[in-house]
Amino acid sequence: MIFWKDSVLCRRLCHIDGNAKMDYNKRGFMYGFYRALLWQKGLGDPMKLVFIGADHEVTGSCHYMEVGDKKFCVDVGMEQGQDLFENQEIPVNPSEIDFILLTHAHIDHTGLLPMMYARGFRGQVYATKATVDLSQIMLRDSAHIQQFEAEWRNRKARRSGGEIYQPLYTMEDALGAIRLLVPC
Repeated sequence: MIFWKDSVLCRRLCHIDGNAKMDYNKRGFMYGFYRALLWQKGLGDPMKLVFIGADHEVTGSCHYMEVGDKKFCVDVGMEQGQDLFENQEIPVNPSEIDFILLTHAHIDHTGLLPMMYARGFRGQVYATKATVDLSQIMLRDSAHIQQFEAEWRNRKARRSGGEIYQPLYTMEDALGAIRLLVPC
């Protein structure tokens, strides 16, 4: 799958024979590019693409796609740093997602895999062998940080009468997600 970052290049490619219909809407030029190519080949509009995260910033990458009867995500990243933009929720229950593709092991591309596991995702997670190897380390470390931060916040909350903080996921969730990783 090719992801074009240059809208000018995208426009040129979508008008290969001058007959391709372009769909520029709020979902962006990438959606329009694929739609134009499918339309040009007479395949209709069998693909749905939803930009979940990292559309306005460079962290929290996640794209949800439906192609035919398959539902999948490309990356399920955790936002890091200040949350300037509110990301969309994945439009289906994680248990309905067939598989996840990971582009690389950075936490802003893999960091919510354990949360997806905790919410019912049990499909396979495809990535390169190097990404699988690094993700195993990174997800364990992220779960440890999540639990450590929750303990620290909860100590403060008990002293001040504040609300109990729940981590996004636990080490058990991370280990469950790691079992779903498939090197390719």
